[in-house]
Amino acid sequence: MPGAHHNEWAGDDVHTLVQARDVTMHLEKPRETPPPWQIPAYNLGFVDRDRAKERLYSLVDEVQQGGRPGMALLTGIGGIGKSALGIELALAKRGRFPGGGLYADLDDHRRRGGLDISGVLAKFLAALGVAAEDVPPGARSRSERFREVTVDRGVLVMIDGAATADEVRAFRPGVGGSLLLVTSRGEIPQLVADGAEVFRLDGLAEDDGRTLLTAFSHVTDRVVADPAATAALVRSCGGLPLALRIIAAHLTSRPEASVAEVVDRLGGAGGRIPAIDAYAGEERLRAVFDLARSTLNDTAATLYAGLGELGGLGVREFSPGLADAILGSPGAAREACEALRAACLVQVPEPGDGPAPPASLRRHAFTALAADNAGERARATGTRDREEARRRIVHWYRRTAAHADRCAYGDRLLASRLIGGPHLGLDPGPDPFAAPRDGLDWLDAEGPAFPHVIAIALQEGLHREAVVLGESLWPLVHARKRHALGATVLDRLIRLATGDPGMPPGVAARLRNYRARIHIELAGTEPGELERARAQLRAARAAVAGDAQARDHLAVLLEGSALAHKAGGEYAAAIRDLAEARAIHEEAGNPRGAALQTYQLGDLCRDAGDAERSLAELREALGRTGAWLAANEDAGRRARDGWELLRARVKLALARTLMVLGDDAAAEPFAVSATAFMRRRGQGVKEAQAQEVQAELAERAGDDGQWRVFLTRARDLYAAHRLPRAVELDRRLDHRLDRDRP
Repeated sequence: MPGAHHNEWAGDDVHTLVQARDVTMHLEKPRETPPPWQIPAYNLGFVDRDRAKERLYSLVDEVQQGGRPGMALLTGIGGIGKSALGIELALAKRGRFPGGGLYADLDDHRRRGGLDISGVLAKFLAALGVAAEDVPPGARSRSERFREVTVDRGVLVMIDGAATADEVRAFRPGVGGSLLLVTSRGEIPQLVADGAEVFRLDGLAEDDGRTLLTAFSHVTDRVVADPAATAALVRSCGGLPLALRIIAAHLTSRPEASVAEVVDRLGGAGGRIPAIDAYAGEERLRAVFDLARSTLNDTAATLYAGLGELGGLGVREFSPGLADAILGSPGAAREACEALRAACLVQVPEPGDGPAPPASLRRHAFTALAADNAGERARATGTRDREEARRRIVHWYRRTAAHADRCAYGDRLLASRLIGGPHLGLDPGPDPFAAPRDGLDWLDAEGPAFPHVIAIALQEGLHREAVVLGESLWPLVHARKRHALGATVLDRLIRLATGDPGMPPGVAARLRNYRARIHIELAGTEPGELERARAQLRAARAAVAGDAQARDHLAVLLEGSALAHKAGGEYAAAIRDLAEARAIHEEAGNPRGAALQTYQLGDLCRDAGDAERSLAELREALGRTGAWLAANEDAGRRARDGWELLRARVKLALARTLMVLGDDAAAEPFAVSATAFMRRRGQGVKEAQAQEVQAELAERAGDDGQWRVFLTRARDLYAAHRLPRAVELDRRLDHRLDRDRP
């Protein structure tokens, strides 16, 4: 209206206004505070952890679909990449957390003068928009307020470096799609009861380690140029991302340095951890392991150092039984292993979906580079305590290996009988193996440790134990063709036996016989092996020429001599040797030795072209084994196991001979029976041979489908044992495939 008074005010800073008539105010819309995002960016290349990432991503989906708060606990030794994985998840799924991301590094708080949970909670509340006057006093009330504020906001809370359950519980968000992501250098079992899903991290695989190194642009060319050295570098660093980054930084600053040079230095006498720290210019890895060990009680520390006797030599896996032996108490060992696991120094396999392995085959493993650190602790242990631990290690291996030998091959003539010990390695103890194949599987798992345990035994003057250990490895060498391992062990023991005047000459002779048999098995692929076998056999005969038990030794050496003659195509000489060996066994009242030589005679006669005699000898061998088993139904389990294995070998040989004679119908049941038995016993090479026999029977019957099934199985078994026969069968399968292709 005309003459009216009119005032306007714009802005959001409103003071007292006096107006007689109309007032028009233009106030700005309050600005919304964006959700906080405190989680740091990770500017280094992230690799691997695909399975863990996939599961974490699924956990985010489950939490937000179900509306419940979730919790994930990432554990592992320092430098393994826990924080990197957490940050990777945060960056990848940032859009799924509309309420933002909160972050606290509890280790950093501790380093700066003490951890104040209450203070961290106050900062979180402030970041979420809670006014300072509305933040309650005390950690408990602030924790409750934090849960109230985060209800239905979908917040990601990342807590780095947690040490206890109470620290973590203070930061649990409210319901409504939030996730609490925790990293810790140790296990926090109480959080599992709270519903946390645990992700245990170990070192990177070789390919992923290489990818991490190539993230450093100045290193890429050298990594790509030398893949073998790069793979060795990743292994030397235990796949530990921290160690690999230290090496990458060194290579970046030293353009002239090669990857191979670094690998050589890490393999030096000083040890890998000191070498990597030298590249870092400070004790970064040492500090990681010192911190982990600081959580151990005395018993766990003792076990850690004891296990380091082998861990420091590169044996990363160990049996819980070894831990029992080192501490002398299964209960204490279980608790100590759990403490090592909680400190992320040892991994204990999680139960899988399939059947659990037998107790004798369960394995624990050091985490990345922890084996080296344990080795350092072993070397720092006082002399008397260390000597006791080393002796316990040797005694456990000797006793368990002797059981494994008998479990796999039954009663046989052993060199250990000549040095005053009973069959089971001087001190029988309870039999740890439930089934015959368990012994072979245990030898296979523990085989890499044998050279080191034998070295410890010799250093401690335990010569008899060393002989028992080495001889007990024979079933693995013979049945699964671990020739290189057997050669390494036997060469060392032969030097011991020939250089120790207190060692009976028959010990060296029998060890040389084992070594000759490895040479014979390699004669078809390696030049000079047959002559080396004969040299070992000549030296063995010379060693026992004047021994009172020379005739007993002769039966064993004649078997080796026969195998050498057979490898050289000298069938008549081989047959004479086996016939003489059988006569000696019969004269000595050794029925198993006589049955074994009869079986070998039958097998040899077929190869020599005398199938009729082969059939007669093999039928006699089958009768001998059947008669013994029938007459000894109450014999010990292991004694019967050995005879049953021999009987299955006879059946396989019979199938072959019957096929030569054209009686495929009679051969087939023997082949089927031998195949099934060898599979149950874990006799992979013998099963492969039986599968080949069945393949030939199927081919002769015109059944191409079954031929392919049997031959493929044989090929796979040979390949699993790294035998060249696999390549030959692969060619046959490919040739048939090409022939049948339209």
